[in-house]
Amino acid sequence: SNLSKITISSGVINIGSGAFENCSNLAEIVIPKSVNSIGENAFAGCSSLKSIEIPENVHSVSSASFKDCTSVEHISIPGRLLPSLSDIFEGCHAVSTLTLTSDIDFFKLMVELCGDLLSTDEVAEALQMLKSNCSAFTKLTTLELTDKVTEIDPETLAIFTSLKAIRISKKNKVYQSE
Repeated sequence: SNLSKITISSGVINIGSGAFENCSNLAEIVIPKSVNSIGENAFAGCSSLKSIEIPENVHSVSSASFKDCTSVEHISIPGRLLPSLSDIFEGCHAVSTLTLTSDIDFFKLMVELCGDLLSTDEVAEALQMLKSNCSAFTKLTTLELTDKVTEIDPETLAIFTSLKAIRISKKNKVYQSE
């Protein structure tokens, strides 16, 4: 397809499976705040995309939604999607900047991964799972926190082993950059 830019209409709540799959010329997508789910392979193979911004209202992103978007350098996601990062963005090895648009509560992530009855072993296993989900992003050097991020714990930051910088929004009232 020759599509190079897509602006999804406000009011759309679901981007269906395979909707824009293999649109290799697609360089820009605008996803409105009305969207709450993105289907499997919705943008898979869109190899010209440079940046992906998933709005805060999106609560469900299927696996491989952005698989093999090989030119993506920047991803912006709500913190709750972090456990699924490698599934959603499989094959996106050029990512160097990740912007988190909401809190990352380590305990909530562990509950999401393990259920609400957590033993010490389950927490350790879940942390290892979270680390492996994010380890594919070997070029990730910058983590950006928007003003909506009010809680992030060291255990979560430790999963990003290649980080060189953390940028914090000037509007953030909890964290500040030096």
